[in-house]
Amino acid sequence: MAANVKFAARVPAIREQMVARQQAMCRARPVVMEGRDITTVVLPEARWKFFLTASPEARAGRRHAEMLAAGRDVDLGDILAEINLRDASDYQVGPMKEARDRALAGDGINYLDTSDMGPDEVVSAILDRMQ
Repeated sequence: MAANVKFAARVPAIREQMVARQQAMCRARPVVMEGRDITTVVLPEARWKFFLTASPEARAGRRHAEMLAAGRDVDLGDILAEINLRDASDYQVGPMKEARDRALAGDGINYLDTSDMGPDEVVSAILDRMQ
């Protein structure tokens, strides 16, 4: 499902409508939202912004485990190659590069490397920074 998002996001009318709906949802009530351009395009004025990252190896390992648990036989090396390819594209230009660069510079976005963290540790780290 997530792999198909990039195709819809390339259609300006769909992208415009999705951003408007995401912004409306956030005006209606507090939300936690994740995505590649939430901090830079969708909700640039959000009170709390986090750039979560992990090493390509950690992300590949997580995805591999998820896919195996779902009964899909996949090669860890193939997953790592896909992640590296996507990262190379994402970090050259665009909202993902901007968000990472701003987070690394301490410019309104909290940077958090989750390579060695489990889900509960990530939540704790975020809550610690918010307090």
